[in-house]
Amino acid sequence: MKPPRQRVAIVGSGMAGLVAGYLLANDKEGRFDVEVLEMQDRLSLDSASYTLPREFSRSGTGTGTRNESRHGDGSTQNSAKHRNAPEEIEKEREEERVDLPMRAFAAGYYDNLRKLYSHLGVQFDEPRFVYSLSTLDSTDDDTATKKRTATKGGNYFIHSSNNHILPPIRPAGLSIARWVVEVAYLLFWYTWFTLAAFFIRPRTITTKTTTRQKDFYSSGGLTTTTTHSSETLRSYLARIFLPNYYTTRYFLPLMSSVTTCTHDELLDFPASDIVAYARRTFRRPHYTVRGGVRQAEGKLSAGLRVRFGARVVSVTSLEDGRVKVRWRSTSKKVRTHTSSARMNGGASASASAAEYDVAERRVGAEAEEVEEVLEEIYDKAIIAVTPDVVGSIFEPLVREMKDIPTTSVQSVVHQDFARIGDCSTQLRRNPRFASRTARSSSSSSSTSASGPVSAAIHMYTNLRTGKTESIHEHLSSMLITTYPIDEAIDESKILHRATFTRVLRSPRSREIVNGIFRPQVNSRRHIEESRKGWKNGDGNVYLVGGWCWDGMVMLEGCIVSAIRVADALGVDVPWAR
Repeated sequence: MKPPRQRVAIVGSGMAGLVAGYLLANDKEGRFDVEVLEMQDRLSLDSASYTLPREFSRSGTGTGTRNESRHGDGSTQNSAKHRNAPEEIEKEREEERVDLPMRAFAAGYYDNLRKLYSHLGVQFDEPRFVYSLSTLDSTDDDTATKKRTATKGGNYFIHSSNNHILPPIRPAGLSIARWVVEVAYLLFWYTWFTLAAFFIRPRTITTKTTTRQKDFYSSGGLTTTTTHSSETLRSYLARIFLPNYYTTRYFLPLMSSVTTCTHDELLDFPASDIVAYARRTFRRPHYTVRGGVRQAEGKLSAGLRVRFGARVVSVTSLEDGRVKVRWRSTSKKVRTHTSSARMNGGASASASAAEYDVAERRVGAEAEEVEEVLEEIYDKAIIAVTPDVVGSIFEPLVREMKDIPTTSVQSVVHQDFARIGDCSTQLRRNPRFASRTARSSSSSSSTSASGPVSAAIHMYTNLRTGKTESIHEHLSSMLITTYPIDEAIDESKILHRATFTRVLRSPRSREIVNGIFRPQVNSRRHIEESRKGWKNGDGNVYLVGGWCWDGMVMLEGCIVSAIRVADALGVDVPWAR
């Protein structure tokens, strides 16, 4: 006789939550009933992304309106089986989706993500990026002046991914002599940093603290506690003598566009994160998902039971080994203007999404959001949210999560070309840039005969504030600005704005994460210390997310942490065979 199926709650529907749900729901032995709890009315992996209006879409025809439609069923129902009907998928193919944040990934660092996409049959392309680097005049607060300064004199280098355009394109306004000197300088220090990344490893700083025991059971002896701290990127760059000019104008702008944070925040990262990323992505191609990350979202969520409008407020391990999950459920209650639309004999009642839509269309019913607190008992819970949210809903990690830094990042879709003006024009007119095309690269699809042209990404750095924004030129005459450093974008030209939480890294946060996820050591001397604090899986609660591994907070961490949970529960990972 088969044991009863185990109920598993997954809090959050980002990449980590969906991959964990996909693996458990497709367990060969059928041991798990999975339910995803999502506070929005749509899955969160693709929720910040944007569908281009038809007049701007390359694949669309006819006219359209500026809208902010997002993937998701848009319903107000509390629980549903998530599915993509064939007609919906066909409609999505006619639309053009812009991933927010940008979901480019590099071979070498994202091996598990690539294997997942290939397993799902998701197609991805190999674009060739061209980066223009510029500085802004931070001494003038006038927005118009900033724009003029950026377009006229700020551009100092144009770099192609993996140097696919050689020699580099010379920025307009730079003399040949100055450009040659700049290229030679960059080549020398880039080579030096690359060699350092491979041969000079970041240090681990060991600190021993001696304290005298004063508890009842001790005799007042001395106890030595050993702590290990990671070397920061700031310390590492100083140790390898990387000059300030190269660091502030090349290294930090490029890396901070990946981590989407200030230069100071990036310099506080563990050096091991950045060095490992540099080693593993060296001369490796970059990829983007064709059709946007919603292609993966649809395949991962197919058949999953998703409870929308469920804001989880607590996850508690019970003494019997089960887990109690409490959430605030946001539902719609219909209040009508005429008695003809009242349900249940004229009494106001909560309606399903379909009932609510019908009532609203017929008599102009008003919808009131009604919030109620619900709870259920599960056999296991998987928390797939950011550390700040984990600390607010899971009591054993309240203190630790406060030491994991996060920041708020904004992406803006717009048509304000004032800042990139001259540089964009120069690139479009350059035959070496225009002739480059992307190659389709997917084992699950045929190769496209003609891929998209090279993608231009303009990076503007305010040297005074230590911030860099990136402006991606989309092929549909749209711009996507990520982490804008000022308010220079014309509000009338903004089509869509999205804000999301970015998890940062520090030596302290690395220590916390490794303490939660690292397996216990076998040495008797360290076994007691290694078990201090909550460990992943204790009380049948698991954590997954881009931050739940020893590396950069990227989608790869989502896959790695989801695989870790699957392994702990004895679930097969098909793409890891």
